[in-house]
Amino acid sequence: MIKDSNTLVNSLIHYGREKLYLSNIDEIHLRNRLLAKFKLEEYFPSDEKANKLDELITSIEQIALHEKLVEEGELETFTTAIMDMISPLPSFVQTTFFDLLHHNSSEEACRFLFNLQVDNDYIKLSKIKLNLFWKANFPNNYLEITINLSKPEKDNKVTAKLAREVSSKYPKCILCYENLGYAGRHDSPPRQNIRLVDFKLGDEDWFMQYSPYQYYEEHVVIIHKKHVNMKIDEQTFIKLCDFVDLFPNYFVGSNASLPIVGGSILNHEHFQGGKHLMPIFASASKYELRKKGYEDCKISYLDWYNSCLKITSSNRDKIIAFASEILAVWNKYRDEEIDLIPYTKEQHNAITPIIRKVNHEYQLYIVLRNNRTNEEHPDGIFHAHRPFHNIKKESIGLIEAMGLFILPGRLKRQFTVIEDILMGKVSQEEAIKLHPDIIIHQEMINTLQKEYGIHNSKQQIKSILEQYINNTCRQILECTAIFKNTPMGDKHFRKFLQAIDLEIIGG
Repeated sequence: MIKDSNTLVNSLIHYGREKLYLSNIDEIHLRNRLLAKFKLEEYFPSDEKANKLDELITSIEQIALHEKLVEEGELETFTTAIMDMISPLPSFVQTTFFDLLHHNSSEEACRFLFNLQVDNDYIKLSKIKLNLFWKANFPNNYLEITINLSKPEKDNKVTAKLAREVSSKYPKCILCYENLGYAGRHDSPPRQNIRLVDFKLGDEDWFMQYSPYQYYEEHVVIIHKKHVNMKIDEQTFIKLCDFVDLFPNYFVGSNASLPIVGGSILNHEHFQGGKHLMPIFASASKYELRKKGYEDCKISYLDWYNSCLKITSSNRDKIIAFASEILAVWNKYRDEEIDLIPYTKEQHNAITPIIRKVNHEYQLYIVLRNNRTNEEHPDGIFHAHRPFHNIKKESIGLIEAMGLFILPGRLKRQFTVIEDILMGKVSQEEAIKLHPDIIIHQEMINTLQKEYGIHNSKQQIKSILEQYINNTCRQILECTAIFKNTPMGDKHFRKFLQAIDLEIIGG
């Protein structure tokens, strides 16, 4: 590690030259800002090489604490401010991005912005690599599962409350454009080193940034410049098409605009996208469908865990028109035999739309959702049911609907204790006394003890727990399906087809 402030200043300047587009004309200006930040009155030049990013961050933290520049709880704000100083200005980023977009390709423009956000420590790849990730294979489909160690677990009731609140804070939420360069506060992380790019979607002002959590490959967030609530209407489909026209290298989708079936931030309109091939994209068709007037659209109902229609066409206007028809019908569609009530005092039916471009054709996925609760299912009729809440209680939003499960980081710690129980190292009662929060897994532990006993190897237990999670995630997605994969579900799906004038080809 770097031992003194002067050496660190030199190393930061070299790193800025190598990774962050620092020009000769700006070097003296940056040096003097860094000297002031580290409270140095003298400067000694050296040929210090640029260190690896993790080493630089650790050195900044150690020197800041040793020189009493900050308190321990202020380290993130301090290091973020330093990385902002050596990063190019937002204007340079915007100009370079659009030069690459217009003269090279959308892939190169996105790669530039993504790499910049990794190199200036906005995206903390070294921490993200600590997340656990695996693929769960099933006969007809697969799911992807990650235990995310950097993402806080959210409560659906808190999400619903925040969606109704009118914020008087500055910035109003962590998605607002005003976070550009913002130092943060006790309830909001520092964002000095974030960089954004602006563009129009549907004649509105939007901007794009990368998610610091990176739940999947090149996970990008596309955000309305105004702090306006989430909504899904005809304009949504236009904006989604506009995005993939600009960035055909990415898919894009929108969370439903309601709690339980939506995401964790409903009071600021945004989409999510990225480079990753989501499991839903590999799903085969269960039924091929057709509709009069949409002969140039290939329509199918997917053999997927939730209820999803897929529309493929090179005709953008037809895609938008057909999606708007489905939305209008679905917003009012009622089938009380399967507990589907579209609205009471508030709206309950919603959709999760996702679109991508493949060989110049639009592929639009429309996942049918409903967020109503009842006495039997107070957390949501079409939500993860109570027996699965020890694994996942949060909203099943856009990302999970596509087959990528982001599970809370607590599971890694809790499952270490459960491993000891299932290997007979400690009794369940003793474990719960030492680790009270594992009581939420009591039913699961009892089931696994009954089936596998308590004399398992560590490797056997890891496999058993992984398989348990795999099956739980599949069952959670099946809970969210409006039309279950049963004869009864099939009957009610066919009834819905009549409401939107769709027919199954060949039966």
